Amino acid sequence: MFWKIIFKLVLFSFLAVAQLSLASGLPFWLREINFLIIFMVFFLENNSNLNTVWWFVLVGFIFGLYQSSSFAFSLLFWPAVFLFCRFFYSNFLTNRSLYSFIGLTALTTWFYYLILNSAIYLNGLFLEEKVSLFLMHSSFWLSLLLGTVCNLGAVIIIFYFTNLASNRLKPVFIFRKK
Repeated sequence: MFWKIIFKLVLFSFLAVAQLSLASGLPFWLREINFLIIFMVFFLENNSNLNTVWWFVLVGFIFGLYQSSSFAFSLLFWPAVFLFCRFFYSNFLTNRSLYSFIGLTALTTWFYYLILNSAIYLNGLFLEEKVSLFLMHSSFWLSLLLGTVCNLGAVIIIFYFTNLASNRLKPVFIFRKK
């Protein structure tokens, strides 16, 4: 049990640091990849209980140390993204198919960009800076498109590699019979 906690601590810390340092150094079209969202989608398959939210509080803590945004925002932001992802995983996309992983990744990526940019916009309003609504900027839509494409591409590749090693994932729709 102790080693499992140490492993998760190292893994989540590594993911947060990789997101902060490695992703920003990638080429322009690949810079929007989000390792934490990709990991979150696959992590929910094995561990979808609410105790996991504390690991994303740790991620928020690490992001709070390195980003210029409010420390409390980072502590609340990543657990909120995880709870959003968990809600859709638990209630709608539960069948472990490629399509559910794609849908979950796309929804979580869109939620991530919407909440992050909304917070930046509101911060500018409260500081009385001259800001315009982020939905009107082409850079927001380009980042959203690149982030979605990069995350979906990574999830598809990881899904098929995982599917080769395990029979737990199903690359088709699963219909429930009543």
